[in-house]
Amino acid sequence: MFLLRIIVALLLILLVQITVSGKLLYEECRSHMGKEFVLIFTDNSRHNNLLRLYITTPLNESVTVHVETPLLSQINQDYVVTNGSELFIELPIDLAILRTTKSNKTILVTAQNFIVLFASNMQNNGGDSYIIYPISVLSTEHVSVNLKSKSGSYHSVTSVIAVADQTVVDISLSTGSVVVFDGTTYTSGSTLSVSLNKYEVFQFTSSDDLSGTILTSNYPIAAFSGHELGNPEISSETSIDMIYEMLVPTIYWSMYYIAISNPVFDSGEGDLIQVFTSEDNTNIMINTSGTLDQISVGTKASYHQFDLPLSEAAVITADKPVLVSQISASKQLAVSYTGDARLLLPSPVNAWLSEYSFNTPGENMYNGLVLFANSISLINITLNEKSLNSSLQWKKIEGTNFIYTSIKLSEVHTL
Repeated sequence: MFLLRIIVALLLILLVQITVSGKLLYEECRSHMGKEFVLIFTDNSRHNNLLRLYITTPLNESVTVHVETPLLSQINQDYVVTNGSELFIELPIDLAILRTTKSNKTILVTAQNFIVLFASNMQNNGGDSYIIYPISVLSTEHVSVNLKSKSGSYHSVTSVIAVADQTVVDISLSTGSVVVFDGTTYTSGSTLSVSLNKYEVFQFTSSDDLSGTILTSNYPIAAFSGHELGNPEISSETSIDMIYEMLVPTIYWSMYYIAISNPVFDSGEGDLIQVFTSEDNTNIMINTSGTLDQISVGTKASYHQFDLPLSEAAVITADKPVLVSQISASKQLAVSYTGDARLLLPSPVNAWLSEYSFNTPGENMYNGLVLFANSISLINITLNEKSLNSSLQWKKIEGTNFIYTSIKLSEVHTL
């Protein structure tokens, strides 16, 4: 099985930037670039874990990067990254955190100037890669995005990292979920409160779906969520894989998204789309191929989900801020290769930019780039300084002025 990674720019499923009412998520550099990051890796019980960092810089200079485990003595090393190249760092596999626990296995990455950081947790026959947002954009409320999987053998997982001493995280569990910690069983409707000092981690798992679990804290935290090894029920395949993303705080959620179901595949079941609400009584409009559906979601952190067939677009609007997630179904790619499930958090339309730098893990991977653009303002698109205009075949998104296309690619890019 090979992991399929889809990278979407212009809509930018890698969430290069989020804006809310004109407020930039990261005003200083207008992107996911930063100088200080924290992250962790979760374990999914498979063997041969490869924990990796991929670091690039958009600056025309060499940037010194320091990587350490601030609460452990395992890592404390400097590296240098230059424009147009990728710094690849492999980390000890025992830094992966298994099931529900408190941990000191935070990884701290600091840089002299702006960098872009991706984490890659690859295991035998699978894994996931995810963008890491800088500490400067962290906040105090998140909603967990997980999965009700076809396979019940593995768990939904959510992780939080404190970046200040005396941080208290209150965890309000979603309907049907059960978490056991320190001999106490917590169920939906109850609140699990955890006290953390700077760089401490709390990770919790459940055999049930943790989606909709609310994380609130007195100081900003880094939050991650996903599933140890899962596959959405829309999939006809039995293959399972890890899905994991860094969560977007609710203050950056928005009211206008477009989702495209996996156009890099030429066949398959498509994507499972989930729309999470930040407030009670949220009205959601979904336009799929000209068919309009209006849904009212009554309570905060609840979600509406629907299947989006392969290569179809869904235009999602709401009267209050929401978060959209996409989970692809596993799919047979070739004779013995399966593109396993992956989780993406598309950014809202008001976050689109005109330039992006990003990278894709190259070995044993099928990588695709999906571009969204406004057909009225489309002028010229270059990838790595080469024009793409003559080679692109655009498709219209019904009910909008937007168009999209997809291409295959690998490794480090400037769009």
